[in-house]
Amino acid sequence: MKSNPKIKTIILIVIGILFAVSPIITTNFSFIASNNNRSSKYSEEINVNNEDIKISAVSEKIHIDNNWTAAKSAGIVTGNGTYSEPYITEDLVIDGGGSGSGILIENSNVYFRIENCTVYNSGRDYYDAGIKLSDVSNGKLINNNLSFNYIGIYLTGSNNNTLSYNNVSFNENSGISITSSQNNTLFRNDAFFNYNSFVLLSSDDNILSSNNISYNYYGIYLGTAENNKLLGNTVLYNDFTGISMDYYSYHNTLSGNIMEGNGIVLGHNTFNNYIDTTNLVNGKPVYYYEGQIGLEIDGLTNIGQLILVNCSNSLISKLNISHTTYAISLYYCNNNTISGNNASYTENQGIWLFYSDNNIVSGNIANYNVNNGIAITDSKNNNISGNTVNNNKYGIILTYSDNNLVSGNIIYENIQGIRLVYSDNNIASRNIANDNWQGIRLFYSNNNTISGNNVINNSEYGIALEEFCIGNNIYLNSFDNSLNAVDDSSDNHWDNGSIGNEWSDYLGKDTDDDSIGDIPYTIPGTAGSQDNYPIWWDAPIISIISPVVNSSFQNIAPQFNISIEGIPDSMWYTIEGILGNFPFTELNFSIDQPTWDNLTEGPITVTLYVQDSRIEIGTISIVIIKSTPYAQGIPGYYLLFLLGILSVVAIILSKKIKKS
Repeated sequence: MKSNPKIKTIILIVIGILFAVSPIITTNFSFIASNNNRSSKYSEEINVNNEDIKISAVSEKIHIDNNWTAAKSAGIVTGNGTYSEPYITEDLVIDGGGSGSGILIENSNVYFRIENCTVYNSGRDYYDAGIKLSDVSNGKLINNNLSFNYIGIYLTGSNNNTLSYNNVSFNENSGISITSSQNNTLFRNDAFFNYNSFVLLSSDDNILSSNNISYNYYGIYLGTAENNKLLGNTVLYNDFTGISMDYYSYHNTLSGNIMEGNGIVLGHNTFNNYIDTTNLVNGKPVYYYEGQIGLEIDGLTNIGQLILVNCSNSLISKLNISHTTYAISLYYCNNNTISGNNASYTENQGIWLFYSDNNIVSGNIANYNVNNGIAITDSKNNNISGNTVNNNKYGIILTYSDNNLVSGNIIYENIQGIRLVYSDNNIASRNIANDNWQGIRLFYSNNNTISGNNVINNSEYGIALEEFCIGNNIYLNSFDNSLNAVDDSSDNHWDNGSIGNEWSDYLGKDTDDDSIGDIPYTIPGTAGSQDNYPIWWDAPIISIISPVVNSSFQNIAPQFNISIEGIPDSMWYTIEGILGNFPFTELNFSIDQPTWDNLTEGPITVTLYVQDSRIEIGTISIVIIKSTPYAQGIPGYYLLFLLGILSVVAIILSKKIKKS
């Protein structure tokens, strides 16, 4: 019988397909089997990503310490280590087993490429990573998945390497960390949901270009890093910062970076960087000024973030900036005025002064910022006044900052209204710090003056002095909170020697009406402090000696005899149903007679008022009776008696007349 060529062709195609997919089927079974003992944490994470893994085998960890020839003999790599034919490791899945690095290359300057590999579950020591290059140059890491490690990719002492198209996500510490490394290129890598996405420490002349860095805690961080270029990166919604440069980071270039929901933050001694307006925050340009004098940034509308470095005698006014990391930040800037701006709804701080002195921050609105409304760090002699600072974590916070004035601010509904940390000799006066969780709180802060503030209706307490707060002066404040004050330090002064504070829960009296309570107010806390001169106004207390309740009076108006506790300034009484007040000056007085005459009989309410010089009023009321007097004449029973006598006399006289 003649064979059908079509059937043969179909059979050959089916066999070919089965042969082609058999390694994948084998690999999947091998992968699942090799992970039966993995912790539930990692097995869950890996199973989520199984569909995205392109593999040909599950491999052991790889360690190459300049022994590429041996690695090639073992079948780990192919190629010859030249520019045109580099060593290649590709298409592997490596479980780091919770210790060390999945792939570790050391002491190498040959050309190599690691491509299409998936490495997860590295160790948790600081230097463990999915892929780690130590003292390595001329490497390329391309299209690898380095997720669920401590660090995705770690370079130390490594130069002239290229990292491109890698996915470094869900790593416990960093997506990519580079230390003491130069001239590396990071291009089009994705870094999501790490603590840090990219970290460059003591690393110079690197290029970070067109990377997608989103939803991490820190976006890109440069520390002690120079001459790096950050170009055209997408940096979205990282919780703390989008791009940070800190600790002597000089001459870096930021251009064309697109940021949303975060922005740029500088730190210690970070100067001479180039940041142009092609960097956008929420579609608006970043304005960066360094070394300028006499700037007038007034009413600029299209602005995503404002950064000033080493600028002085400048005006920053009428800006509206939101949804960035810091709306307005000044670094090493003196004698500037920040006035009338709205710096709200940021992911960190509304207005920040860092190592900046003698500035005025006044009349600004800084509401609904994730952390701080207004933050003053390592800065002195600044005037923070007349600002509205509501619904932040900390309303106004001073850290390592001395000799500042915080005055006349309205501070509502923050976690802490005013916070001083390691800050001395500051004055906080005439602020309204109401309806916060904690009104005012000091920590390791000494010799500050807290005076004339209104601290009311704060949920946990009005003011607290934590440990190691010494020599602070707290007086002329008004406290009305569930717990007014706590002092857990020592040698703080809750009065100025003649006047203290007004306490809503004071239990004493002011019998001499001098506005000072007769007994001290005890401050809760371990310090055993007290306010020796609590501000207290007693309303005068009136007692009626006579008349007594329901006493009856007729034609003559009643006379009152009273006593008063306190010093009266004016006294009067009212009569229910009669308009007007009736003043009196003595403790013995009578109701106005003409008024009394016009009252109808029955119960009458008389209310007495005594007001002192502080316009505190004491009152007391009494009910007395007005009754109608009896008519003048002979009482009825006397009349009957008289009529009886007259009748007897008439009868006797009648009889005598008859006899005569």
